[in-house]
Amino acid sequence: MPITIEDVRDLFKKLENGDSAAFFEHIAEGKIAEVRAYLDSALVARFFKKNPITN
Repeated sequence: MPITIEDVRDLFKKLENGDSAAFFEHIAEGKIAEVRAYLDSALVARFFKKNPITN
């Protein structure tokens, strides 16, 4: 199942609200790798949007 922006927001919202136990529970379940991959791809997409390749 692919990770969504809502999944990422929910994960970090728990951490921001002081629910570190829920955050680290997600990490223990391997979700952090999915979140990191999502964020990496989002950053790359944003980079290319701001810096288009022109030929």
